[in-house]
Amino acid sequence: MWCLKLLGTIAAVLVLQASMCPALAQSIDTASRFSLLVENDMWGQPVSSDRSYTMGVSLGWMTKAEGPSSNLWVNSLEKLNGVLGGVARPVGRDDPVAWLLAESAFTPQNITTKEPIPNDRPFASLLYGGPSYWVPGPDGQIRETQLYFGVLGLGLGRVVQTKIHERCCPDRLPQGWDNQIGNGGAPTFLYHVKNIVPVGQGWSDHAKFNVSGGYEFGYLTRLMAGASFVYGLEPADMRNVYLMTFANPTSNLKSLSANERPQAGKGFALWLDVELSAIAYNQLLQGAWAGDNRVRIPHHEVAPVVAKVNAGAELTFLFRTLGIWNQSGSRLYWTQSWRSRDLRHNNETKHFWGGFIYTTPI
Repeated sequence: MWCLKLLGTIAAVLVLQASMCPALAQSIDTASRFSLLVENDMWGQPVSSDRSYTMGVSLGWMTKAEGPSSNLWVNSLEKLNGVLGGVARPVGRDDPVAWLLAESAFTPQNITTKEPIPNDRPFASLLYGGPSYWVPGPDGQIRETQLYFGVLGLGLGRVVQTKIHERCCPDRLPQGWDNQIGNGGAPTFLYHVKNIVPVGQGWSDHAKFNVSGGYEFGYLTRLMAGASFVYGLEPADMRNVYLMTFANPTSNLKSLSANERPQAGKGFALWLDVELSAIAYNQLLQGAWAGDNRVRIPHHEVAPVVAKVNAGAELTFLFRTLGIWNQSGSRLYWTQSWRSRDLRHNNETKHFWGGFIYTTPI
């Protein structure tokens, strides 16, 4: 099966990276981290599919700000956040800053027809990226800010999905990508602000519980509220999950200063994240601001409230048990996500997908 081959390839790449860079793993003295996320709805449990959010890949890099004046993007985002969302204080040298480059692809249930399908989710391919940063607020709160710029309607989703289907299921080659949102290229953006509030702070070194609330506008305009729980077999396992997810990382990032190397931990952690969104606008359903939009979903057909649940487990301990991967800072995670339907009256009732995250200090 193609998905097993892909998993084997990912594992081989991780083992190769571990064998090539043992010296780097033993001499980590910064808090900069690189992350790779690969998602596919064929990995969803208990139901796999080939529709809706069908696949995604993202590359992330997080480091210390080292002063926003040295970075035009972060400085501009800080000023924008001050005008639109307010901040607890300006970005400091030790505050975490992240950069993301990602691609997401969405498809209708029937991908083999060339004709537009007016009563189902449109094809959509979104390439996007940009900076994020976090600053502490009162009572241990964290203000998270992101600004992403993207392009809809490029051919990347078509190429990747076609190549995958040529191997796994040549009788189901995608034919409808000419009907994708913003076909030909359409610029877009997303501005995101979220406050993360710890609950029961300091009650355990192995676990954290947060509640959060915020808003986004751009290609997705919504209000959001959520809660998350993280458990690590050792405190280092819990801290690494926070660094991996870029959630509430400020105090953890500072603890990984140049004078304190990250600890390996046991390589096992669990997390659960729940989010509820009130949707005002979804460009990936309702049509891009430019390009060709052969399928548009009317606003009254977009679900006004969408729930999402993400859970995950760290798998690093498996590789360490087998003795094939013993890097002190590199981690491998398995994730599962569930989302309620975001269209009112089509056949989709809910959607599942899964993924893998690899993160390593650099």
